[in-house]
Amino acid sequence: MPVYLRQLVKRAGLPSNHLLHYYTPVVRPVLEYRVPVWHYPLTKEQTQQLEAIQKRAIHTILQAR
Repeated sequence: MPVYLRQLVKRAGLPSNHLLHYYTPVVRPVLEYRVPVWHYPLTKEQTQQLEAIQKRAIHTILQAR
C-alpha cells in the first residue's frame, strides 16, 4: 500500500495533508472493514502485519511533508 502513496507524492505531487485526507476516509476503512468480525480468528502475526501496513502508510504520508 505505501507504494501507491509514494507514487501519488512523486507523480501527482500531492502534499501530505491531501494524502492524509485521502487515506483516512478511503484506505483505512478498507483495511479495517469487518475487523470486529474477522479479527478474532486472525493470528498474532496477521494482526501485526495489518498494523505494520497502517504504520508504513502513515509514515509515508508524514515523510511527504
